Amino acid sequence: MKYLQITVLISIALLCTLLYANEIEQSKKILDRVNTNAANTQSSINKLSEETDEKITEYRKLIQKIESLNQYNRQLQTLINSQTEEISSLQSQAQELENTHRNIGPLMADMIEGLETFVKLDMPFLPDERNNRIRELNIMMDRADVTLSEKYRRILESYMIEVDYGNTIESYEQTLDLNNKALSMEMLRVGRIALIYKTRDNKSIGFWDTSAKQWQPLTADYLPFIQKGLKIARKQTAPDLLTIPVKLSGDEL
Repeated sequence: MKYLQITVLISIALLCTLLYANEIEQSKKILDRVNTNAANTQSSINKLSEETDEKITEYRKLIQKIESLNQYNRQLQTLINSQTEEISSLQSQAQELENTHRNIGPLMADMIEGLETFVKLDMPFLPDERNNRIRELNIMMDRADVTLSEKYRRILESYMIEVDYGNTIESYEQTLDLNNKALSMEMLRVGRIALIYKTRDNKSIGFWDTSAKQWQPLTADYLPFIQKGLKIARKQTAPDLLTIPVKLSGDEL
């Protein structure tokens, strides 16, 4: 009887041990699943965190790119506004230039005509050179291949040449018609004060009478002064005071 009781007790103990071991095993499996799930969950969390960080980084880059594009657009708009103002200014200048072109053509024609009149009324020195210059200006005005600015420059240049004649002394050769004879003369021009001629043999000397608008003879007394003036004009001697025939309107020499 005691043996049976001990056996039953041992069996019960073994059963309890088995049941406890089974529970432990079940608990261990559950704990392993929990740990596995936790690890998977943490891995998912880590992956989600990484993805979130990447999205945040991408978002920040996108924000920077948008700001950069906005800044570029602002700069581009400023440039467009500036170019629009420049175009408007150029259009206005073009209109003014067109108006100037219409007005300056007649003005230049009047300038050439005035220059031609002045040469006709002036002392008759270098007639061929001066008349050819005016003729070339008139031809130039009809040429389409010469710009308006170049035409204007050439006209002003001609005016400056005429102005310079009044400040220089010059010697040159010219054929004069005296007493119905064409004679080659040595000419002496002293500014626009005096225009004197002399034959090479020194037998005939004279000057341009501005009041009478004709050539007048001079006495031989003036020959030494004329010869001196010619040497100065040719730079054969140093500049010096000259005695030259000058006749004002209604006065004697």
